[in-house]
Amino acid sequence: MYISRLELENIKSYGKATFDFAPGITAIRGDNGAGKTTIIEAVAWAMFDMLDYTKEQFVRRGEKKGSVRVTFVSGIDEREYEIFRDSGSTYFAKDPRLGAIIANKKEEVQRFVWQHLGLDPGTDLESLFRQAIGVPQGTFTAVFLSTTATRKAIFDKLLKVDEYRDAAARLLDTSRFVEHRISDTREQVARIEGELARSESVVAERESLSNETRVLAEKIGRIELDLDAARTDLAVGEKQHAQVAEMQAATVNAQAERERAELAASNARSLFEISENAVATIDASRPASERYQAAITDIKRLEKARSERDELQKQLNASATKVVAVETELRSVQDLLTRAEAAAREASELAPKAAEQEKFEGSIRNLRERLVSAKAVEAEIASLEERLQKLRDQFAANTAAIKQNEEKAAVAAELAELEKRSGELITSLAAVQASLERDERFQREIKNGLCPILSQKCLNLGPGETLESFVSSQFSSLRSQIGELTTERNAVDQRLAIAREGQKAAAEVASLRRRNEEIETEGKTLVARSASLKGQAASNTALADELASFEEKLAALADPRGRLRVLEKQAAEKNELTTRLAALDAESRNLNASKSEFELQLTPFAELDADLSAALARRDENADEHLKFLANEAAAAELEPRRIAYNAAAELFESAVREADRLLAAHKAALDAFDQKRFEDSRLLVAALDRSLAAETARYTTANERLEKLTAEIDRFADLRKTRDHGLAERERLEAVSKTTAFIRDTLKEAAPQIARNYVRHVAVEANQLFREITGNGERSLKWNDDYSVSVEEDSYERPFVSLSGGEQMSAALAVRLALLKQLTEIRIAFFDEPTTNMDEVRRENLAAEIRSITNFDQLFVISHDDTFDNYVDNVIVLGDGARTNLG
Repeated sequence: MYISRLELENIKSYGKATFDFAPGITAIRGDNGAGKTTIIEAVAWAMFDMLDYTKEQFVRRGEKKGSVRVTFVSGIDEREYEIFRDSGSTYFAKDPRLGAIIANKKEEVQRFVWQHLGLDPGTDLESLFRQAIGVPQGTFTAVFLSTTATRKAIFDKLLKVDEYRDAAARLLDTSRFVEHRISDTREQVARIEGELARSESVVAERESLSNETRVLAEKIGRIELDLDAARTDLAVGEKQHAQVAEMQAATVNAQAERERAELAASNARSLFEISENAVATIDASRPASERYQAAITDIKRLEKARSERDELQKQLNASATKVVAVETELRSVQDLLTRAEAAAREASELAPKAAEQEKFEGSIRNLRERLVSAKAVEAEIASLEERLQKLRDQFAANTAAIKQNEEKAAVAAELAELEKRSGELITSLAAVQASLERDERFQREIKNGLCPILSQKCLNLGPGETLESFVSSQFSSLRSQIGELTTERNAVDQRLAIAREGQKAAAEVASLRRRNEEIETEGKTLVARSASLKGQAASNTALADELASFEEKLAALADPRGRLRVLEKQAAEKNELTTRLAALDAESRNLNASKSEFELQLTPFAELDADLSAALARRDENADEHLKFLANEAAAAELEPRRIAYNAAAELFESAVREADRLLAAHKAALDAFDQKRFEDSRLLVAALDRSLAAETARYTTANERLEKLTAEIDRFADLRKTRDHGLAERERLEAVSKTTAFIRDTLKEAAPQIARNYVRHVAVEANQLFREITGNGERSLKWNDDYSVSVEEDSYERPFVSLSGGEQMSAALAVRLALLKQLTEIRIAFFDEPTTNMDEVRRENLAAEIRSITNFDQLFVISHDDTFDNYVDNVIVLGDGARTNLG
């Protein structure tokens, strides 16, 4: 598998760019900021979902959207595929030969990448790229210099060791679920066994109830036969009883009809007699009634005349009221006119005093405005003094800070030399510690004072000197060197921290001095302004006394202007009042004339009240006789109709008497023929048989219902036995599953470290071979240990990673990372971003030659800012000034 093309649009510094790649080793060269690392970041983002900052920061400045298209040749079918991703939501894999999208969105694209890179589903693509394929710039050796815990977290994830631990942890939930199921099954079986314990008593009860229902059924049959016979006899008696009751009801009705006819005849005779009496009464009352009606006619005529008189009197009263009102208003207007004339005279006298009041009020307003300004000046003076004090305090604090920072800044000049010396001490200390560890291991190999290599006494020892004493003397010397180096390093580190603080302090001194200059300028301005304001304040001290004097004079005037306005308003009404007075005088004359006219019209009605009283007296005198006439008039008119009604009612009464007598005789004959005792006995017998039948039927129904329930319960017992048997089988199965799950969990927990060690051994073998190829030295061995640490063994001496030179560390890290790729994946592609960082020219050349010696990889990319790798690679891409050059 290899990448054949990369297309960028609006990504970081690239507007639009296309890069064609070939198999083999490709160097991408350019100055800092030319966009070299962007190429690796684009591939990582599109294929491995890795980006160390937001998509918005990845897009070219000023653009809304950017995109990356990676074309690669698959190692599975050797066909080209494209992966496209933009900063929006578009993300897909495409087959350019078919022109079809074969994976859409992140999840599908990841599955596509796993398949064509030969990775197991679920592989963490970001971790794989970050730790093996494309290690970010400056971090190539970092993981091997980190702590054991950090290395374990990174490589456990990369080797998928955590997946075994996670699987074992997840199986714990499964194990608990199975145990719960076993417990539930045991509880279910025990509950069923408890219910089945009563099955025998239920069967016996059902048998007893079956016998009881048969006996009850036979008894119910006999009762039903006796009841049918009794009901037949009762039916005959009920028919005779019904006939007697029917005759009795007819007799009662006939008697009632006779009584109603008798009452009707009596009422008709009474009404007839009332009409006869009424005729005699109205004949005697007729003359008085006629006099009453004549009086009523006279009263109506006179009351109409009285209404006309009352209306005229009402108009006369209204006219009189208006006359009084006009005369009252006339007097009021005359009084107001007199007052208006007096107000005009008084207003001319108050005019000079009102002018004097205006003068005083103007002076008072002017003095109050000057007092407000004076108070504002005093407030501003106080604010200026407060601001000046704050500036003085800040100036003093800045001056003290400048002095302190100048003392610290004096040490900043030593920063570069101190940093250089710190690096030298770290390197020297690591070398001496490595020598001490080697000599201690060598001491352990000494036996009987003989050289462990030649197995004989060392010839380099002086007389009387043993190998143990020689090595021990070396220990003292090395430990002494370590102590001296450590002491010096601590001192240098302390001095270095002070120098770094001094560097910051130097920058702060200039800022503080500029601020003090600004404070001095501002302070001078504020002092001048304060002096000016204090001069103004001194001239305003007499304003309050002057204001009090004017206010006292104004109070003594007692507001003549206000009184003048009132008087002028009264005087202004004089003309209007004169006009109103003339109008009222004319209106008074007209109203008096109208009043005289109404009095003349009332003259004909002088005797009206006397005539009306006489008519009312005649009416009252004849009222009683008139009422008698009216009360008897209607009854007298009914004389003949009531006579006819009375005769008809008498005939109807005689007929009702005859019918009642006939029905009474018939009822007595039917009653003599009916046997009441036999009828009562038959009814009691039927009722007793009904109760007995109901009781026995209820017992039968209850027993039958209980029988059905028992039968259903016996059927349920059969189902419970089946459920119990199934539960027992399920419990056995679950117990077997529980044992199997526990075995798998234990196996997974034990497998995780074993698999990790197995991976480490295979990778270590491959890494050792690669390391020898890279360094060209077959005498040295690279070890990748179980704790993921790296060491190099040479001449039976093992050196830890921290004691290796920069070039050795880079070679070892490179070998381990490439071995990881070869052992864990089918990927044969890698990116090296600035692998020569902090290397001198010789080491860069050595590393370039070592990378050239790497085999079994389809494609390697080396990112560098110099031309070290140009002579050791198959292709060179040069970036710079927005252009690129492809050197085959």
